[in-house]
Amino acid sequence: MADLTLRGQCKRAVDLLCADRASEAVAVCRRILETFPKHIGTYSVLAQAYLALGEPEKAENLLQRVLSTDPEHV
Repeated sequence: MADLTLRGQCKRAVDLLCADRASEAVAVCRRILETFPKHIGTYSVLAQAYLALGEPEKAENLLQRVLSTDPEHV
């Protein structure tokens, strides 16, 4: 059974990203953000996915959002 918790879905997005399935990771992140629009960790994963997809402009905008909220976010 799929883990539908916030933590479980974030882990799924990271796992997809690590498996070179960035477009699927984007979809998972988008679904998370529909419910939790302020979840910084999801924006970070989404930015990494956009970088993997060759969309640095989208990634930069998201990373600026993350860093403006949490300047020490790794």
